[in-house]
Amino acid sequence: MEIFKKHAKIISENGFISVEKGSIMDISKRQAGVLRPVSSLPSRHGIGTFGKEAYQFVDFLSESGQSYWQMLPLNVTAYGDSPYQSPSSTGLNYYFIDLDRLREKGLLTKQEIDSSGLDDDGKRVNYGNLFDKRIPLLKKAYSRFDTKDSRFRLFVADKGFNDFAFYRTRKERFHYRPWYEWDEEYKDKRGRKRKRKTGITMNDAARNEIRK
Repeated sequence: MEIFKKHAKIISENGFISVEKGSIMDISKRQAGVLRPVSSLPSRHGIGTFGKEAYQFVDFLSESGQSYWQMLPLNVTAYGDSPYQSPSSTGLNYYFIDLDRLREKGLLTKQEIDSSGLDDDGKRVNYGNLFDKRIPLLKKAYSRFDTKDSRFRLFVADKGFNDFAFYRTRKERFHYRPWYEWDEEYKDKRGRKRKRKTGITMNDAARNEIRK
């Protein structure tokens, strides 16, 4: 899956991206790369993203003769904000969704972004501020997204992230308390099955929470 305009191919699950289009990791020859977390890319909105700065960084690596970008795990973070302490092995970090790309797609306005309070001080990521202000902004963008989009429908039909989405929905419902402090009916999949019998599916529950 290509994610950058001229090159960039995901070649492993270890946080490496090749900056040579169509290439694979060849361990038989010496190659060089750069380690840089996505969060450390320049940004006006509190954290680095897969926006234009990521494209520019890959171009820089290619022009410098580098072969790989090691970006560290892309998993969603939780308490402590470390990608190595994630509540999900598959859920990707939604902080890396670029707000300017959402604006270009008509899902957010410039005024909404500029007034969000996500200004970057250029020194460190304020994860507390991201949690309080960026997530509501992403939910607003989703409320304007066309959920009938064929690619989105295929993504949902794949069901690869259903468990993660439903877990996050429950987590927010119980004010981010640990799972063992949730109501009994929500603590395991049997609770999920009971909810399904009432006509509420995992996707419905997740969408309803996102819209709030």
